[in-house]
Amino acid sequence: MKLNKIAFLLAIILFLIFILIASSDEGIINEIIWLILILLAGHNVFLGAIKDVYQSKILSEFFLMTLSTIGAFLLEYYEEAALIMLIYNFGELIQKKAVEKAKAKIEAANKLKIKEAIREKSNGNTQIISPMEIEEGDILLFKNGEMICVDGELLSENMWVDMSSITGESKPVFLKKGDNVLSGSICMETLAKIKARKKFEDSNIYKILIEVEASLLNKSKYEKFIRRFSKKYVPVVVLIALAIFIFPIFLDGDYNYKKWLYRSLVVLMISCPCAFLVSIPLSYFLGIGALSKKGIISKGSEFIDLIAKSRKVFFDKTGTLTKNVLKIQKVEALNGYSKDQILILAKIAESISNHPIAKAIVGESAFYPIDNFSAKEIPGEGIIAQIKDEKILIGSKNFLKEKGININNFDKTNFIEVYVAKNSSLIGRILLEDEIKEGAKNLGEELRKYKIKKVAILTGDNFNKAEKIAREIKADLFYAELKPFEKSEIIINEKRNSKEKIIYVGDGLNDAVAISNADIGVSLGKLSSDLSMKAADVSILDDNPKKIIEMILTSRKIFSIVIQNTVIAISIKAIVMIFGLLGDAKIWQALAADVGATIVVILNSLRIIKT
Repeated sequence: MKLNKIAFLLAIILFLIFILIASSDEGIINEIIWLILILLAGHNVFLGAIKDVYQSKILSEFFLMTLSTIGAFLLEYYEEAALIMLIYNFGELIQKKAVEKAKAKIEAANKLKIKEAIREKSNGNTQIISPMEIEEGDILLFKNGEMICVDGELLSENMWVDMSSITGESKPVFLKKGDNVLSGSICMETLAKIKARKKFEDSNIYKILIEVEASLLNKSKYEKFIRRFSKKYVPVVVLIALAIFIFPIFLDGDYNYKKWLYRSLVVLMISCPCAFLVSIPLSYFLGIGALSKKGIISKGSEFIDLIAKSRKVFFDKTGTLTKNVLKIQKVEALNGYSKDQILILAKIAESISNHPIAKAIVGESAFYPIDNFSAKEIPGEGIIAQIKDEKILIGSKNFLKEKGININNFDKTNFIEVYVAKNSSLIGRILLEDEIKEGAKNLGEELRKYKIKKVAILTGDNFNKAEKIAREIKADLFYAELKPFEKSEIIINEKRNSKEKIIYVGDGLNDAVAISNADIGVSLGKLSSDLSMKAADVSILDDNPKKIIEMILTSRKIFSIVIQNTVIAISIKAIVMIFGLLGDAKIWQALAADVGATIVVILNSLRIIKT
């Protein structure tokens, strides 16, 4: 690299000197000096052309550049032959600097790479280990400024953490002993002690790293189209250049091969697809980086295009639009059972589940599996448990109805209703309150400001509760008392009846099927289920539903810049090609226009960084 820069600088100096002191002598010495200067300035291009020809890449930019330079030299346009190489390499230097700047701006994701961790052994000593050696149950120590590399439980009395690297929010978060600590957080205490709940490869931060790296390999349809277009575009322009040189033989009685060869070289020079092949991938690369800095992880650039074109957003309710922290408001008992008896049975049965409703019922109590206890969770519906000789059903109204339980004893409410049955008889109901998230209020109204035509809620909750939340977010419609597969059926039918792209946003295990069937599946929240994150095309590492607006607006800006870059590149090339056909453009001007177009679109792409 240094050798190329030295050769380039020497070529510029020699070019300037030669222009200033060159004599009018056009002899062999003059030609040899120009040839040396051209070889010095363009040795990297010539070597690249030889390599491309060897690999059968005849229409590469290096080959076209070499062909134009040789043509200009043979036509005795020595200054232009030298300028081709000088302008090209100058443009390459600017281009590389711009790309390096762009990469440096989004290196935040690379900071998430963790090389080592400190493990506390049973005897109190510590050892430095690789994150890949972390096992569930390990006690790890983190110092101020270090990134926490595993999901765990805080053993220290309290600590402040900076979660900006994963959520995009700079506000510090306070945690107390026993709280969950999310991997990717930055420790803001002198020393914090954390118990690992997972291995490193199962942690939140490891999954993010894998997704970010994989996303750069998944190309958008537009990006693939541009590459296909470039492959066809160059041969077509080469054929046009040949036609410009050959056809005038039959049309021009005073045919001058030098004039028409020169014009064909101008057209050949402007055919280089650099502006397309550099700016489009760069725009998406920067876009993925810009989104990840906001805590929005896209699994590929193709989803940026789909988000930009989306006009419908469907939401799950519980945990997505409402807070994960539920509270028991009331316990209603039947058939001689007490409220405490109903709660005890419910807590034992729900102890196997991580659903927000289950966590609210279990609370701080340690109702772990007891003797002769077994249970099975039906995602989105309820739990079937066997406690000693008694069969316990706990779940939604429809779930118990399907199991043959008569539930006509209770009226509908605006609470979340969880029904409890024992040995085929209804014995009570638990009512919980689920508070709407601050960021969800009026969300539908805000989305419609940005050309979203339909905002809907899909929930397994009862009609009254779903209607209340729909009013608060100002949704267009809602569907209540749905099973997981019914959510998916609604999404599929919506897609079948409309060509407009649909975003589905959820966070739980029961959302995974709907997420996978939407045009763009989004998992929302730092505690989203592993299955929903795996099924999703985009993961938002924040609990704020307003991040959906940020995701849509950022994706639209990225896609808009991609289209702008395409129009700029095609327009500049078309204009120069017309002037070349008319004989009003020189070879070096065609190259300068091509390099200029590349630089312009790169600079335009850099605007994404400020998004």
